[in-house]
Amino acid sequence: MDKDEFLYIIDQAKSRKSRFLPLVEELHERACACANSIQENPYWVSDIITGCVLSELSQHYPIRLDIGTFTGFSASCMALSYDGIVHTFDVHNFDPKVWERTDLARFIRSLPSPCIKPHSLDMPPGISEDILAPVGDCRYGLIYIDESHWDIVVKIHMERCLNNIETDGIILFHDACLSSVRRCAELYTDVFTPLEGKRVLAAYSPSW
Repeated sequence: MDKDEFLYIIDQAKSRKSRFLPLVEELHERACACANSIQENPYWVSDIITGCVLSELSQHYPIRLDIGTFTGFSASCMALSYDGIVHTFDVHNFDPKVWERTDLARFIRSLPSPCIKPHSLDMPPGISEDILAPVGDCRYGLIYIDESHWDIVVKIHMERCLNNIETDGIILFHDACLSSVRRCAELYTDVFTPLEGKRVLAAYSPSW
C-alpha cells in the first residue's frame, strides 16, 4: 500500500464514509461498556475513526498484530475483514482473559471473522525486549501499537516490530499526541494525522 492510498483511507474514516462504520460503532459501544464493567476508563478504548482505519487496512493484510488488547476493540476491528488472522496481547497489567469474558467477544464470534488469537506474557509488564515472543517470528502486514506509553516501552515495541513487518506493511501508533509516544514515533514514522479530539495516529511503512 502506498502513502496516498493510506491517506485516502484516513480521509474516508474521518469523513465517516467507511463501509465498516456501523459495525465499528457497535463494537465501540460494547467495548466502552466492557471497560466500565471492569472499572477501567473507557477513554482507553481506541476511537471510532481508528477502528474504521484498522478495518479498512485489514482488507489488505491477512496477518495482523494488535499490541494492547484491553477490551478487544481494536483486534475486533482488525477482524472485520473476515479473512486471515489477528494476534493480540497486552504487556501491561490487564487480565489476559478479560476480553474472553466480554459481550464484545460473543459479538465478534457471531461474525464470519478470522481467528483472533489472544496471548498472555509471562514477563515483567511493559519492559521486555522480547515483546513478540508469544507469536514467534511471524511477519505482519499490519501492526497496531496502543499499549504502555512510557518512552522506553514505545521504543522497544517499535524496534522489535521493525523486524516483523512486511516490506509493504504498516505500523500504526495510537495516542501519538502524547510526548512519550511522539518522541519515539517521530524517529521512524512518515505520517502524523489528527483523529478525534487530540488523539493522533502515526504511521510507518518500510515501502514509503
